[in-house]
Amino acid sequence: MKVNQFAIDYPDVDQMDFNPVFAYADGVKIADAQIVFWD
Repeated sequence: MKVNQFAIDYPDVDQMDFNPVFAYADGVKIADAQIVFWD
């Protein structure tokens, strides 16, 4: 789901944690982000 579509579909959410894990043949990368929505 795209973040901008999520913000449209769920207007009561004002922030979310985003923690994707990217797996590669030679290892993994982990990202950590907090997304804050505002008008």
